[in-house]
Amino acid sequence: MRLCNDIDEEDSLFVALTFELNASLWTKDNELKQGLRKKGFDSFFSEDFE
Repeated sequence: MRLCNDIDEEDSLFVALTFELNASLWTKDNELKQGLRKKGFDSFFSEDFE
């Protein structure tokens, strides 16, 4: 909740599940990504298949 409270509280459950599963967050929400990166979170799934 602390990570998302000033970005988008509705995404808190997805971020919490990412931590619980030790997984990567899959999102196209650039505002969420930028906000989380500023707070030190950088575990995002990449769709780049180069």
